[in-house]
Amino acid sequence: MAQDAPYCEKVRARASGDAAILMSPRLFVQGLKFPTNGQVDVGVTAGAGYQMRTGLAFSPLDFFRGLRVLRVADADCEQHGAASAIQLLVAKGSLQARLSGLRAQTAYLTAHRGQWRELSDKAAMRLSERVITLAEFDSLRQYVDALEHKLVQVEGEANQLGSTSSRLPQEPPSTLARQYLDRAMGFEQAQSDLRKLDAWQIQLTGGVIPIAPVDWYGVAEVSFNFGGLVRSHQERRYLQARSEELRDASYEPESQLRDFRAQTTAALDEARRDLAIVERDVAVLSSTRRILEKSEAASVAQTLDTLTVQQITAEADGAYLQANITELASLLGETHAR
Repeated sequence: MAQDAPYCEKVRARASGDAAILMSPRLFVQGLKFPTNGQVDVGVTAGAGYQMRTGLAFSPLDFFRGLRVLRVADADCEQHGAASAIQLLVAKGSLQARLSGLRAQTAYLTAHRGQWRELSDKAAMRLSERVITLAEFDSLRQYVDALEHKLVQVEGEANQLGSTSSRLPQEPPSTLARQYLDRAMGFEQAQSDLRKLDAWQIQLTGGVIPIAPVDWYGVAEVSFNFGGLVRSHQERRYLQARSEELRDASYEPESQLRDFRAQTTAALDEARRDLAIVERDVAVLSSTRRILEKSEAASVAQTLDTLTVQQITAEADGAYLQANITELASLLGETHAR
């Protein structure tokens, strides 16, 4: 993801610098002074008087360590990306679901704004003609004012949330959890493999002795620290404990994702029950309007308009809940069908 690019660039740049040191040969220059009463032996140092030496030292094992350091950086980047996806979903998922609902509600209200304003104008005309009472006019006016305020509030909140929203990961939580566990353990395994090399040392050294006649020397050295046997055992224990920590610790992303899934499931259940209530209200209002449309009473027109405004209000809430439910179900990896 785009927000991971700076982090990956950082860790890879640092790893490349470390790897360059490990993978490159070392140039050295030695100046030796031998004692006047004889020769001293500290490696390839037989001689007398003064002596200068120059050469290169190279460790195939350090070269391999450098490759592992680069591998650790790649694994670190992948782990960070998986963790970031979970953190983004946990932090923004519920807000994204609300934003979807608000946008759907805004679109519905905007599409019906002309209708309720026209009904309000008709009510004002009826009042001026003394066809309806002030109480009947005021009842419809309050519903219309409530819709006007609702549109302003919903549109404003949608704009606020939209200005800070981020593109959420498309994978369901179960996939994100599995990806994070795999990549986190891949990072830990890469680090563990690098640490296991600490017990070994392999070095090739070659140099030139600039005396007449010019000569050269070379040393190959392999060593092993027996503590490496203990470290291998402890590394296995570490990886097992880390795997359990990743799955169970409350501060780990996977645990936070489980909490998010539980909260989202509860919110989805609540929204579905709420939508069922709204749909019943819409059905009652629609049925009542159909009955009144058959009436020939003089005051039925005002009552029908009031019911129409009430139905618009209820259907706007339904539009919000439908979009909210769809987004919540998508966050959980479900397919919402109505």
